Parts: sequence; structure tokens; C-alpha cells
Amino acid sequence: MRLDITLSNRAKKRWIIGVLAAFAVIVTMRAAWPQSVALTTNYQRGSALYQTGEFAAATPYFARALTLSEQEYGSDSSRTGHILKNLATVYARQQKFALAEPHYVRALAIFEATQGRQGGLVAELVRDLGIAYAEQKKFAQAEPLLARVVKNLESAFGPADSRVALAVYNQGYASEFLGDAPKAGKHYARALRVWQAQGAPDKARIQAVQRRLDGLVRVPEATGPLLAPFLLKPPPGGVKRRNTRTAWHVQLAAYRGYQGAVKASQRLANLYGSLFAPAGGVQLVRSTQGAFHRIGVGPMADHAAAGRLCRMLKARGQACIVVRR
Repeated sequence: MRLDITLSNRAKKRWIIGVLAAFAVIVTMRAAWPQSVALTTNYQRGSALYQTGEFAAATPYFARALTLSEQEYGSDSSRTGHILKNLATVYARQQKFALAEPHYVRALAIFEATQGRQGGLVAELVRDLGIAYAEQKKFAQAEPLLARVVKNLESAFGPADSRVALAVYNQGYASEFLGDAPKAGKHYARALRVWQAQGAPDKARIQAVQRRLDGLVRVPEATGPLLAPFLLKPPPGGVKRRNTRTAWHVQLAAYRGYQGAVKASQRLANLYGSLFAPAGGVQLVRSTQGAFHRIGVGPMADHAAAGRLCRMLKARGQACIVVRR
């Protein structure tokens, strides 16, 4: 009888091991299984429409792709996280920040769990979610994210960079809105020191932050701030046209035809807006003498900052050169 029991236990062990092995194979196959045609089609259509600036038209395709990704890969997979980010972004571009917010929250949770709190994608989501909160006047939620944006920019560009000053100013505005005048004053003073120390001081920003320091009175919601309180918000249409001072830029392309240059600027802004935003977005320098119309990003603090951006773009397949104009 003892021998029979022993054999029965061994058989049970073999059976359990076999079941677990089969389950592991199924899970592995599911993870490696190519995504469905429907998921691929919806995602590609949404992406194509997004790249041409048709954000409302792209929305239902990303929404459908999200549902399919959750079914095929799970609600916490990286694939699902990327689609959540895309869907949130098209909502944000339509000024529908209340709809964008929960998708940014979910995407941030997914990538913080898989990449940690310091990854580049996580930094983008922290910035975008902070904007979504600030646009809705949810400064209690926005304030800690704005602080993280400051740290990310300090790490990338150094504490004396103008972009860091703008992020610190945003912290000050959030603190002021929440009724913490001493904290707001500290942030405003730091932003002012940085802007005053720039080689070509930005008078409009300096005057705006001085007025905030002089008054430190909560701004009525209907009036809004004296300086945009949202860090790195893409301009409407994705293209910014202005003359640039002598500084470091990343040049992306040059066109003889002006209309072709405008279309290319819009396409590049939609493709790489998250990378361009810290440097002020895409800029189109229109020729006044019949030469090439140049598309670029800048000005940037120094050659190293421009070089870092150009290397990131080349890693994504976008040609670029660092120039000084």
C-alpha cells in the first residue's frame, strides 16, 4: 500500500508540473502573439490622423485601439500604456483636459511601474498630466507634478536654464493659487534671478514675475495669470514663427517653397512635439530674399543642449544638424 501511495504522489507531481509548464507556454505564446489586424489598423489610422493635426478624427481610432489592447494584452501592459498616452494627447490637443486626465494618470502608473520614476517617457507624462491638472485649475494635484518637472529640467539643462525658471514660475503660480504666498514668493524670486541673469533678458517675463512678487494676490480664475502658468504647452497648430537671436539651434530641414515649409513644420511638430517643447517648439524662419525657408528648434542654452536634442532625433530617424544663428 505504501508503494502505491508513493507512486500516486509522484504521478500527481508529474501532472502538476505538466500543467504548470503548459500554462507557462500559453502565457509566453500570448505575450509574443502578434496583435490583431483590428488593433493594428485602428492604431495606424489614429496615428496618421494625429500626424496631420486631425485630432478629433483620430480620437475614435485610438479609443478603439485602447479597448482592443486591453483585451489582447491587458490593462497594465506597455502597449496599452502607449495607446493611453496617445488618446490622452489627442484629447488635450482638443482642449478636453477632463477627458485626457484619467488616461494620462493610467499611462503614468503603467510606465512608472515598468520604467521607474526617471525615464524620459515618464517625464513627458508627468509634464502632460501637470498641464491637464493646471488647465482645470486642479493646482493641488498639479503642484507635485510641477515640482517633478523642475527636477527633470534641472537634470537635463542645469539650474540656470530659462526653461527651469519657467517651470519654477509655474510652481509659484500654483502655490499662490493655493494660498501659500511665502512659498509662491520663493519660487517667483528664483525665476526672476534666472531670467535677469540671461545674456538677453526676457523683459516681458521679468516684468510679469515682478508684478506677481509685488502683489502676490490670488488671481481670479476668470482673469488668469499675467504669464501662462503651464509649462511647455504646445502652441495652437504646432508651429511658431518668430525671428531668433544669435544662439544654438537644431535645424531639421530647409525648403525653397514656403507652403511646403509650413506643411513640413506642422508634420514635424506633430511627430516630435514632446521633444521640441522644452526648446520652445518648432520654428519656421521665413526667408525674405528668396533663399531657403529653414525649419528648426531653439534657441537653446548652449551647444551641448542642442547636441542632446539632435542625438535624440537621429535615434528616431529624423535628420538634423546643430547650427548657430
